[in-house]
Amino acid sequence: MLRISTVTMVLASLTSAFVAVGCGGDTPTDTGIGVSSILFIKRQHTVAGQNGAVSVNVSGGNGQVLDYERFVPGGSLNLLSPARPDGQVINLTQDFPTADFNGVDVSFDAKQAVFSMKKDANDHYHLYTVQLSAVDGKYEVHQRTGGNQDDINPVYMPGGRIAFVTNQMYTAMGTRADEYEHGRVVTQLATISVEGGDAD
Repeated sequence: MLRISTVTMVLASLTSAFVAVGCGGDTPTDTGIGVSSILFIKRQHTVAGQNGAVSVNVSGGNGQVLDYERFVPGGSLNLLSPARPDGQVINLTQDFPTADFNGVDVSFDAKQAVFSMKKDANDHYHLYTVQLSAVDGKYEVHQRTGGNQDDINPVYMPGGRIAFVTNQMYTAMGTRADEYEHGRVVTQLATISVEGGDAD
């Protein structure tokens, strides 16, 4: 099958997968609008079959806010720098070619980003951080959550914390269940520390 990519971009002020990075100044990458780079997620949504039939799955993507079950490999987390049409697009997650993504946010100091990634069809969505400046041409990526649940839509919070949506079923306090339907897969908010991740 041939997969055709699309770029999902919405400004951070509209709370989606497109985030302006950095503040303005008299730097070589200054665009005149106070933004030096743009961070965005690319997700697969269009599939062309062998017979040429095209299938478009837009509603199965970030349009469904709490979508744990969608997985189409071939996405990436990218940085456009400088934030101009002639800027360079850098794939920050090139080591994960079969991944899918669900949510990204930039730290308050614009030095780090947090994102949700499912590495392959056998994985779950988990939170990762990436440094937004390269060391020896590589962007440092660290996994922050793990387990048999999905963690999506992360957001940096004051006090060195990250808030996110999870469908984790068990904690030290016991089983969580949906209040009305008593289902075992429930959606809830959780937090971790930026440095500690699941170790908190």
